[in-house]
Amino acid sequence: MLGATFASGGTPEVLAAVADLTVDYVEQAARRLEGRGLCRVIDVGGLPFVMVHQAVHGFAHALLARMDRLAAAEERMARALATYAKRHAGDDAALNAEWGNLRGALGWTVRAGDAAEAGALGETLADSALLTIHGHARLREELASLGAAAMEAAPPPTTPEVATAPSLDRTEFDWPGGALVEAGDAHLRAGRLNAAEAAYAEAFDLAHEAEDAFLQGRLLQRLGSVSDAAGHFDQSAERYRQAAIAAHHAGDLATEGGVMAQMGTAFTRLGRHDHAVGALQRAVPVLQKAGQGAGLWRAFNELGLALSGQGRHTEAVEAHRRALQAARAEENREGERNALLCLGDAHRRANQPELAIGSYRQALDRSRALGDRQAEEQALGAMGIAYLRLDEPASAVEYLAQALSVGQSLGEDGRERAWIGTLARAYEALGDEEKAIAAYRRAVELAHADNDRQAEAAYLNGLGLIFARQRRYDEAVAHLEQARDIAQVIRAHAERAGYLNNAGLVYMETGQVETAIVNFQQALEISRSQGDRQGEGQALGNIGVAYSRLANWEVALRHHLPALEIARESDDLHDQGRLLGNIGLAYAALGQRDSALQAYKEALDIAYRIDDRRGAPPCSICWAAS
Repeated sequence: MLGATFASGGTPEVLAAVADLTVDYVEQAARRLEGRGLCRVIDVGGLPFVMVHQAVHGFAHALLARMDRLAAAEERMARALATYAKRHAGDDAALNAEWGNLRGALGWTVRAGDAAEAGALGETLADSALLTIHGHARLREELASLGAAAMEAAPPPTTPEVATAPSLDRTEFDWPGGALVEAGDAHLRAGRLNAAEAAYAEAFDLAHEAEDAFLQGRLLQRLGSVSDAAGHFDQSAERYRQAAIAAHHAGDLATEGGVMAQMGTAFTRLGRHDHAVGALQRAVPVLQKAGQGAGLWRAFNELGLALSGQGRHTEAVEAHRRALQAARAEENREGERNALLCLGDAHRRANQPELAIGSYRQALDRSRALGDRQAEEQALGAMGIAYLRLDEPASAVEYLAQALSVGQSLGEDGRERAWIGTLARAYEALGDEEKAIAAYRRAVELAHADNDRQAEAAYLNGLGLIFARQRRYDEAVAHLEQARDIAQVIRAHAERAGYLNNAGLVYMETGQVETAIVNFQQALEISRSQGDRQGEGQALGNIGVAYSRLANWEVALRHHLPALEIARESDDLHDQGRLLGNIGLAYAALGQRDSALQAYKEALDIAYRIDDRRGAPPCSICWAAS
């Protein structure tokens, strides 16, 4: 992230977009770096700007180049800055805060040959008063010409006047190539993708020879659907883009808006959420002008999903609300139900579980009214997950059990596994360990049958933790080691480190402290190799506890102290309090009374801050969650 910036830093908003993190997290990280003298947070026109030390920027830049990831990082940065420029067009203070990066992004897009993006950036900057402020009179002319060139390369505006609009009753079947289109449609419905593509391509050649933009747009849309069905989303996005241009020239607004929305969906599936948001935002006014209500609610729904992919959950909620309104205006009950489900998901991602449950409940009512058992199952399961998020395990169990029952009645083993794993966690939270064990065992069977090794390992870990609490240590170790071995095979490094930690803790409970240390050391090596600071701190703390059990207090301190530093980096007060208690115990055992009192005092201060009246017991340990 830091190596990709064009001006040795950026606003928290841009850095968060580049690294796919929250703005709050970036601001906290900046404060920690500032405390180490590695960056400064300066004020630029009332906005914070994280100015990274040049040595840090240079090192990160060189590291990305050595890993052959610099071009991808710069592309991501340029996209983030283009989005920033669009969002803050006309806001000179915001543009001024990122002026150096925006100039760098403009240069990058020009070198990359991305005329459309360069033109959009150039247009935003050319309209800004900052060109005069910064003395870039010549740049204004360059940007204007660049914007004109980009407009020639980009699709035309979405709502121009068209001299020769086709008649509304025209279809892509009433022409000499219509039989090819019908044959392609039949092949596509039957899943014969190669045959469908061949028929559509032949028909497209005829339409191209006839210079018929209407038919070209409709056929390119179908070719895009073939690419979608084959999972070739890069290809489908390009075909939809070409279809939008052709449809625009033909004045076929319904197709133009529809394919732009389909292009946005393809970008979402590619994980290119910024491109998806742009395409879908352009699709909406075209669909509105075309009077395409059904396409409109779908476009808003897809826009919400793309915004969620960017972490813009509040905007996603609003998009799904617009989808719901559009579906209701069309009296489209299925669309209304789907919009409600997506709205619930958006509320849940925005950490609004109560609002999520309200949307899911309405979706459940609509699903039952429609007799759609699959949607009913989905709504029931989603409500269970939301109740679990609310720490109401009894309600979570109720709805998850109903979802499981509906899924089983439909004969859907895959859906059963989706709910039964969550149901096991809900039973565990409820304190019904026997039912949790039964549910985890069934989840392990289904995951194994589906060859989902990662889920299988997670469920085995869940079983191991329950057995450890029940002091069934042999069974606990057996399940945790199975989870560890699966994680090693599938190269799930972070999970393997967690399972090693858990197995080590069970060994320590049975008095096999040396074996426990071996497991903790392996977990520590894995976490360090992956740059996982949280995992590293967990393993260090557990090693410290193990050496405390052996009364080797000096070695225990050598592990507890760096673990405490990691806990402070992440501002984890619970871990800090636990580790300070262990450190105080070690200092007391070594006869260093003042150091012990200082550690206990800090632990007590933290307990007051987090309202922990019991506090962590001496030599407390840290389990890795399932």
